[in-house]
Amino acid sequence: MIFIASFTGVGVVTYNIYDAFSNVERIEIKEFNSEIEIPKASSTKTFLLFSVGSEGLEYEEIRRTGVGKARGGMLDGLTDSIMVVIANPNTHNLGILSIPRDLWLDNKGSRINEVYKNYGVLELVREVEDLTSLPIDHVIKSNFAGFVDLVDLVGGIDVELDYSAKDDKAKLLLEKGCNNLSGEKALAFARSRHWKVSYDGVNFRSDRSSSDFGRIERQQYVLTQLANELKNPLLITKVNSIFSTLAGNVALDTNLTAREISSWLVSFSKGVGKIEKRTIQGIGFTTEQGASVLQFDRLASTALAQELLDETNGLITEQNRERSIDENRIDTFKENLTDYKPCA
Repeated sequence: MIFIASFTGVGVVTYNIYDAFSNVERIEIKEFNSEIEIPKASSTKTFLLFSVGSEGLEYEEIRRTGVGKARGGMLDGLTDSIMVVIANPNTHNLGILSIPRDLWLDNKGSRINEVYKNYGVLELVREVEDLTSLPIDHVIKSNFAGFVDLVDLVGGIDVELDYSAKDDKAKLLLEKGCNNLSGEKALAFARSRHWKVSYDGVNFRSDRSSSDFGRIERQQYVLTQLANELKNPLLITKVNSIFSTLAGNVALDTNLTAREISSWLVSFSKGVGKIEKRTIQGIGFTTEQGASVLQFDRLASTALAQELLDETNGLITEQNRERSIDENRIDTFKENLTDYKPCA
């Protein structure tokens, strides 16, 4: 452990990852200038993470991700998931804010998951900022293969269930108790749209966790487990191979430097504090074209994002949790459908 720590300074890590990092696709955002001026600690950064599904997948990658030829060849440009991650290297806390794909944008006349396809990454950043009132500092884009590779590189994800679960279309079957998910299984777990559970191992049925919000909770669980790997001191020794493997399936914004990534890795290798999770919700309605979408409450969404920011910065404790906004309004966004947990 001492030997590892002595070789994990920011400069050393930056040197080790520079070559591999230089091969990663970059997203040009130099022209982007956020108009959001919400107060936040200077050390706190916000990352927009979004998945573009099958974009850029080769045949071999379609096979090993397990998404099937139909989905693998579907280059629809829709974002499969959208999250904002808030990170504070001083408190070592992380905040994860998920944005449902079906959230309706009146100004665009479409769901938020169509913005990247129709307008590009800068407009997606602007819409997320408008929705949350959080300024976005960095952008990370990934396809299915990038997700699968990352999970496999850390040795898989553990999840303990109080029931059996399956998704026949995703060819996913999880037993009651401890399950170790490979990258392919973790992707099926996170993307499952036909999730069914069984408490007797025989009769499977849909429940509340079968909804899109249940799907979001599974995505948040996987991301939380990946975040917890940051405190593993051995991760820093693997970072060069990680970037080499992810090149071609992950893209980072041009403002995110190798040195900054190294600084984050070194900081969180000392420990990960609280990881708070929230999901923006909305009221379901049907558009004139017959699409089922969600209409969000801007005030509630902004309040939720601000609360998560305060949690990440360590400004909220049990003693000062009372806020000027309607607490009941916030609590509805915290309700968990299923308690996924790591294996004991």
